[in-house]
Amino acid sequence: MTNPSDMQLVSATFPIILTASLFTAAKIILAIWLFVRKLPHRNRFALRAVVVFAVVLVAVVAGSWVGTVQNPSLTTSNRYLAQAAVFIPLPIACLAATAWLYDASPWTLLFCVTAGYTLQNIASSAETFNWLLSLVLTGGVSEPFAALDMLVTPLVIYVVGYLVLVRRIEREGLELIQDRKMLLMILALLALVIGFDLVNKQLEEIGTPVEYVIILRVFHSCVCVFMLLLEYEMLYSKSLKTEISTMSRVMEGERRHLELSRESIQAINARCHDIRHQVLKQLTRDDSPHDRETLTAIAREISIYDSQVKTGNETLDVVITEKGLLCEREGISLSCIADGSALSFMSATDIYALFGTVLGDAMDAAQANDDLSCRRIVVNVHQAMGFVSTHIEYPASGAAERDASVPLRLIVESYGGTLEPSEKNGVRRVDILFPANPRS
Repeated sequence: MTNPSDMQLVSATFPIILTASLFTAAKIILAIWLFVRKLPHRNRFALRAVVVFAVVLVAVVAGSWVGTVQNPSLTTSNRYLAQAAVFIPLPIACLAATAWLYDASPWTLLFCVTAGYTLQNIASSAETFNWLLSLVLTGGVSEPFAALDMLVTPLVIYVVGYLVLVRRIEREGLELIQDRKMLLMILALLALVIGFDLVNKQLEEIGTPVEYVIILRVFHSCVCVFMLLLEYEMLYSKSLKTEISTMSRVMEGERRHLELSRESIQAINARCHDIRHQVLKQLTRDDSPHDRETLTAIAREISIYDSQVKTGNETLDVVITEKGLLCEREGISLSCIADGSALSFMSATDIYALFGTVLGDAMDAAQANDDLSCRRIVVNVHQAMGFVSTHIEYPASGAAERDASVPLRLIVESYGGTLEPSEKNGVRRVDILFPANPRS
């Protein structure tokens, strides 16, 4: 039978345990929310969120009541077993809750939950570190300091975590990357983060010197930071692999397009040369039945298609010739002064992809310009002072351009170059600079 005085003590601790449990639940929810907040919501998200909060509230109140009133040993002699029983399955419960709220893949949700839970553990370790440090320096911990530590420390950690990690992940779109290796992170979370935290708490109670406990708390925080960085690196590596795979497919398509364009231009030039030869032959005949002015006009038009740009680089010739024919059809002036031989260090596929994409953007922008006199594209490629400079300018359209996209930057940077788009006075400029011998 429980002594009435003991019952009064247990009842007095119930509000304390309940308050601490509610704070812990709120900190876990806030930490996970930092990572999931940009994910797409499921239908009736608000109603689902209310249900989740209600379940959390009932679970916290019931757990605190059972641990203090129904079975006080759960918050005294057996509290570490009780904490293990709660905190070890908790990440799985958080994963289920986020899956019910957000429409995302299990791997994305797994990352968000493990990252958020780890961030909360960093905040918890920082709180305990401050508490222990105050104990060492002042010989005790005042209630105002403990309350301030509980409120301010997590907020500081979360702000720093957002600025250093979460914002970068959102900017790079890494939270949507799916990596099955995240399954290993839940195991690492259970063993290294939660397990280590419970061990540290028990060491504090069995009389381990405070200095040693502080060192272990610092080590626990380092493990949590390492976990977050490891997850970030896993997603970043997966993202790079995806970009490289996409780039490989794009480049293979560009290679096939280059071959088709080269064959088409050669066939057009050969056919136009034959037709032009026949037209000129008719013009030299005094008894030709055809109108001479018509034949002269035909010869002039055919000469456009019978001419191919010669820059000193076969691939650049194909690109400029192909785009030149399209510009002629659309009433766009394309002028090119290029030393193609300066690009000899680049592969044919890279040249075709780079110049083809930028000139494609330039043509789209020029076509969108109502002023026909401004429909002009300028291409300049030259070598000077150990660098190969490419300058392309065309009318600014105000629309999003592709010249600064990741694939083109990857091409340029693979040769040690830089790509700098700019816009001024209605003219868009793309400047690309390569070292003359990037692989020597």
